[in-house]
Amino acid sequence: AVVPGLGQIYNGKGLFWRLPVLYAGIATEAYVIYYLNNQYQNYHKGYVTYSNYVTSLNGNTNLYLSTSSKYNKMLASLGIISTYSPTDIQGELKDANDFYKKWRDFNMILMGGIYFLNIIDATVQAYFFDYNISDELTLRVRPTLINNSVSNIGTFGVKMTFNLH
Repeated sequence: AVVPGLGQIYNGKGLFWRLPVLYAGIATEAYVIYYLNNQYQNYHKGYVTYSNYVTSLNGNTNLYLSTSSKYNKMLASLGIISTYSPTDIQGELKDANDFYKKWRDFNMILMGGIYFLNIIDATVQAYFFDYNISDELTLRVRPTLINNSVSNIGTFGVKMTFNLH
């Protein structure tokens, strides 16, 4: 379970199509998580820095106009045009921060799902490799009429009989 795909190699099944799909899925998810985490870190840093800046203004728009060039450069590096008021920009940074965090976390869960599906696949292949269904096991399914003791009216049903010889 520690090395993804090792169970499939050990079982000797699915080497030609399961392993490439598994490693492609893991590599894709790793890249997506890396990208989303970088974006989240950038917007989180920008949100915290800009929130501290807006808090330090105390509603003084003259101070905003004199010190905004430093923060405009930071916002431009994040791809945000600073033509809005400081609180609108702060809201945009918060929305972007939450967006990237949500999708990063979702993709981490998705990568864990891929990993556990790999483990389940290898386990099923290992246990059912030599599984044999003999004629001694039978399951019979037949329609039947069931008597309802309360209303004394018959009801249609299904009777399943499992025999071990």
